[in-house]
Amino acid sequence: MTVPTFLSRLPFLHSLAGPSKRGPVVVASWDQVNVYFLVTKERKDALEAVAWGTLTRENERPPLSVLHEHLTSEEITASRLVLLLPRTDLEMTTVQIPPAEKAEVAALVRAEVEQLIGDSDHELVVDYRLLDGATPPIVTKASPATTSESDDADQVTQDAETKHSQSAAAFSVEQSELDAWTDAVSQTGLQLAAFTSRQTAPLHQLRQQRAFRSSLSVLIVVYEGEVELSFFRGHRLASLRTFRAGSHEVGALTDQIQMEVQRSISLMDFVSPGEMPEMLVLVRGPLDALPDGESENNGPTDDTLTFCESLEARPVTLTMPVDSKSQPGDATDIQPPDPVLMASALVFHEHHLAVDLIHPKLPPVPPNPVRRWAAIAALALGSLGIGSYTMFADVNDLKRQVAEKKQD
Repeated sequence: MTVPTFLSRLPFLHSLAGPSKRGPVVVASWDQVNVYFLVTKERKDALEAVAWGTLTRENERPPLSVLHEHLTSEEITASRLVLLLPRTDLEMTTVQIPPAEKAEVAALVRAEVEQLIGDSDHELVVDYRLLDGATPPIVTKASPATTSESDDADQVTQDAETKHSQSAAAFSVEQSELDAWTDAVSQTGLQLAAFTSRQTAPLHQLRQQRAFRSSLSVLIVVYEGEVELSFFRGHRLASLRTFRAGSHEVGALTDQIQMEVQRSISLMDFVSPGEMPEMLVLVRGPLDALPDGESENNGPTDDTLTFCESLEARPVTLTMPVDSKSQPGDATDIQPPDPVLMASALVFHEHHLAVDLIHPKLPPVPPNPVRRWAAIAALALGSLGIGSYTMFADVNDLKRQVAEKKQD
């Protein structure tokens, strides 16, 4: 049973949406050429990769159709789907939030998004992620956080009171479009468990891996036809940027990445003049970075340079336990799961998704005036009842005293 949108703010009505499925989870994303998927299963306190791969989108077929066909043909069973949408399929807007209490942030972000989009007859679903690295942190008298405590800084920042103007990356989709995605997923036999941004989904896990060590860094993720840039001030997210790749050749794309990084830095008022970020490349394939030691043994040439070598960037890698039954005996030539999907699966498993349009951050439900007046009326009736009881008790006591006097 679908819960009407205007009732979704009432937590006790979420149960009307039906029970949530359990079992293996599919994490999927795509670009202009390929569909990437990862099937994970929970084993005790850890996740294991059961199946993964890269599927070709021939003639730009719908990604869900390509994924469903492959899962069916390979007899891969799963129950839930986490969709990581690229920037081309999910609207993102950077908004400025005035000083506000934490309970007001969601409403302010929504108002800013609606103002930027303009008049629309379609209801919007909005979620956001604070760009806390773009503004100085709030200094309190509390003891400084330890390194382990800083791992949960994303959640703390989301819940903290905004004492100054702040930026946020707001993601929005029309309710009708989200319903269409939900219906399309249900037709594949899966339940849409999360609907989020491909760029923000893995960042929490990368922070836990201590990937961002410099005062200013940029994470570079290269896809077919597009590149994602995530700028960090320390370990705090400061800016998100996506641009179309003009070439697939390493040298030409390196020049474009460097130019886009320079352009982005020049527009950031929180960056000191002349300050340049440390470049990090998330290793998704052989073009990103070669295995350790291989480039030294063979000697890199202009034709064999990777993005890490060409950009003089530090490679960032991720691993996940793999189900031994899902790998053949000789698995040396098998490409490992996509690190974006691995990180996103772990973040979803730990309930740390910063953005999820299935469960967006909502302002608190305003107090119901009917409840307020009902409480006042109940209090008045209670007071009246107590007063009446006291008065009748006094009258009965006087009658008893009069009767005793008459007997005397």
